[in-house]
Amino acid sequence: MEVSKFEAPLGAEIRGVDLRRSVSDADFDAIRMALAENGVIVFRDQNLTPQQHIDFSRRFGELETLKMYEQYLHRDHPEIFLVSNVQENGR
Repeated sequence: MEVSKFEAPLGAEIRGVDLRRSVSDADFDAIRMALAENGVIVFRDQNLTPQQHIDFSRRFGELETLKMYEQYLHRDHPEIFLVSNVQENGR
């Protein structure tokens, strides 16, 4: 696993980890440290199912469902908050 800091004021990309598979405790500790040090972390080209996304995210702690933003929640998995710059149906 490799952590590469962005040139921007915050953020890093993590490569060499497949989040579809179980992440070892040691790798997860490194991921948690990268998040703490960089504020934002990016995992590119991860083809996760919604449940795999939820399972990985729960390792950081209890997930919240933001009911006040219901229009942005995944239809079948409200633990997932959809963030996009792609417009669909005028939204």
